[in-house]
Amino acid sequence: MASERKTDQVSKSPSRYKVLFLTRSYPGRGHPFKGIFIARHAKAVARLHDVVVLHVISDPELRGQAFEVVETEEDGLRVVRVFYRKDDLRNRITAQPAKLFRYLWGSRLGLQRIWRTFGRPDFVHVNIALPAGLLAWLLKKRRGIPYVITEHHSDYTKEDGSYDASPWYYKWSTQLVFRNADAVSAVSNYLLAALRKQKLVRKPAFVVPNVIEIPEEPAHARKPASPINILTISLLNDGPKNVAGLIKAIGKIVVGRSDVLLHIVGDGEDKQRLEDSAQEMGLLGSHIFFHGFVPNEQLEEYFAKAHFYVSNSNFETFSVATAEAIAHGIPVVITNCGGPEEYVSKKVGIVVQKQNETRLIEGIRYMIEHWQEYNPAELQAYAKERFNEAHVGEMFNGIYAKVLGRKLGL
Repeated sequence: MASERKTDQVSKSPSRYKVLFLTRSYPGRGHPFKGIFIARHAKAVARLHDVVVLHVISDPELRGQAFEVVETEEDGLRVVRVFYRKDDLRNRITAQPAKLFRYLWGSRLGLQRIWRTFGRPDFVHVNIALPAGLLAWLLKKRRGIPYVITEHHSDYTKEDGSYDASPWYYKWSTQLVFRNADAVSAVSNYLLAALRKQKLVRKPAFVVPNVIEIPEEPAHARKPASPINILTISLLNDGPKNVAGLIKAIGKIVVGRSDVLLHIVGDGEDKQRLEDSAQEMGLLGSHIFFHGFVPNEQLEEYFAKAHFYVSNSNFETFSVATAEAIAHGIPVVITNCGGPEEYVSKKVGIVVQKQNETRLIEGIRYMIEHWQEYNPAELQAYAKERFNEAHVGEMFNGIYAKVLGRKLGL
């Protein structure tokens, strides 16, 4: 488990605030599930406060106008989306500054709408530091509105390395945004530790997990003993997720037995290569099945049939799919990849060494023999205690109270 200094304890807020969520990613037109974890955070906060979400994003299909502003009501909160045109930005040298300008101008249009229909926010909540943090910084400088950052991305970890490889102006902007934040939270101690190593966190810091939708009933304990259905849900981008390593492990496990099936849910740039690999091993359609992208509301049937869940990732900041498996009452086998090992205890599954095929095979073989020893109702209760909407909302509530209380001298 990733080690981390003890984070500040949060307390309850004395009042209801107007909170502006600024986010780089949010479900919507063209991306129905992208950033769904941020939407769930916003919904959790909306249980206790008035929330409006501003999402400014390019739209490759937008023609004939530079910007389009769309305002909707979703899950008890207001969402203002501003789409800006980008099909005319073909020059590599000028495209990036032009996109930044359009992002900021689109943000101005969105804020004008919010100020008219929602009013001045008491608080800004940034999700993913850039580019939304730049807007939050400007609002703090010009309007005196405090802001917090919730970081989700693995860019700052040594395993990802994206932040280290970024150009100087990106790093400068990131440091500016974090330095001026009133508080910072991350979805795991693993990610928070990475932010500290990058010297980005100097203000109060907290760990607030993602929200998981908890089903009404856990998966049924009395499943057929054979075949054993193993489930993995992953973006098929094989660098961080290492689905190729899982396929190789299954190839060795099924030698001499026909009752082990791996179901892979997800899509990505490496899907065809992974299918070809399974085909070459003689496993495709017999032991390994690719189901492609499955909408969130249809995942229930896959969890219901699975005997256990496996994640063979090289690094994860949280792993929503692993937490969702536990919430459905399914035990898990995961690698020590960062975020999920913080909540996968012996009660809900086992942790094996990453990039170690022998340990992965041992872990899967153990679960094949022992999956029925895990109580689905107990697994669901374990997840509900940690990842339910009300609990996460209260955690953010306490952070806001600390920041606004210090600012107002309460």
